[in-house]
Amino acid sequence: MKVLKSWLNDFAEINISNDQLARLFTSLGTEVDDLVVSFDESVIVAEILEVKPHPNADRLRLATVNTGTEKLEIVCGAPNIEPGQKVPLAQVGAKLGTHVLQKTTIRGVESNGMLCAEDELGLGSDHSGILILDPSYELGKPLSHYINSDAVYDLEITPNRGDLLSHFGVAREIAAALDQPLKPVTVDQTIFGKTPQNESLKVFVEDQDGCPQYNALMINGVTVAESPEWLQARLQKVGLRPINNVVDATNYVLMELGQPLHAFDAGKVLDS
Repeated sequence: MKVLKSWLNDFAEINISNDQLARLFTSLGTEVDDLVVSFDESVIVAEILEVKPHPNADRLRLATVNTGTEKLEIVCGAPNIEPGQKVPLAQVGAKLGTHVLQKTTIRGVESNGMLCAEDELGLGSDHSGILILDPSYELGKPLSHYINSDAVYDLEITPNRGDLLSHFGVAREIAAALDQPLKPVTVDQTIFGKTPQNESLKVFVEDQDGCPQYNALMINGVTVAESPEWLQARLQKVGLRPINNVVDATNYVLMELGQPLHAFDAGKVLDS
């Protein structure tokens, strides 16, 4: 099962490094099959010194950046870079998710790294331009000193630990181990409204042994559309493909609370 560190932080204050958390999982009897971080310490703070046109490409520019120890030339296609800005620089060899950055030649010009957008760092979905950093950030410092690099843990959950098959369950385990309070799950009941009087919803369980309990709730006024970008990003990071807001909501609850859900078209259920 894949869990996202930032998602765990919704329920517990996890003030330890990604590697320390991996070791903690192991010490608690849960094996970590894999750990993928958004970016490693080879992504550093750099300052743009100069921006000029690419000699062989109208839509590309050459940025000269200062890392604090050297000057590098980077090929960049983002429209928002200007001299004086501090930006994230992924150096050659940096790991972005599962990709290791290599030195490359773009349209005849060697690029010694990459200036990163928000989505390339796993910090969101924005790819409209390079992420502009706070001017107070120190040159050459790993970006992870200022911005938490999110991490995805692929956990081997044993059959006797069904309580760990959700982010809330895993967060409860970590909170106890770190002697931290567990933040409660809150639900705003007012968003569900009331079932219209001319519609009835009844559940009949035909196999009480196989299914001791089945609950249903009718929600009105739903328009099927895309989910918010933040929700889609979370699902994608734990290995689920976003479908639409209705399906994604059920999958999100499953991954967050471990409660399986399924959405039905009420009109079709009531007509059957």
